[in-house]
Amino acid sequence: MKKPLIIIISAFILLAAIVVFLRLVVGGDEDTWICSNGAWVKHGHPISTQPDTICGNTTNTNSATNTNSASSVHIVNDYKTKVVYTIVAPEAAEIAAYENDCRQRGGTFHTCGSICEPSARICASVCAYTCDNISE
Repeated sequence: MKKPLIIIISAFILLAAIVVFLRLVVGGDEDTWICSNGAWVKHGHPISTQPDTICGNTTNTNSATNTNSASSVHIVNDYKTKVVYTIVAPEAAEIAAYENDCRQRGGTFHTCGSICEPSARICASVCAYTCDNISE
């Protein structure tokens, strides 16, 4: 009777240790600052103060390949191979302008893409209108 109880308790302790390991080591830093929509946003309870660096790029730096003016197609972040347009649900005409801009860039348009740069290790799970797979 004692042997099955020891096995169950050992299995429970092992499972708890695996969960703690995954959360702390594999899960990454949950208390940090994330760049979202051109502004630094708290994620969890970061120890450090808000970063002093500029968060994202709020202007269209690729206007040479964009027939729309920079003011008509607002770009939150331009990562060379990926563009984040907005996380706010736009009007139908704006969606068409985003699709057109993405097509001119030779990319793939998404209505629920990631807001983070392609090489990001930690990223908030937020749907954004994006264009990725842009050739440099």
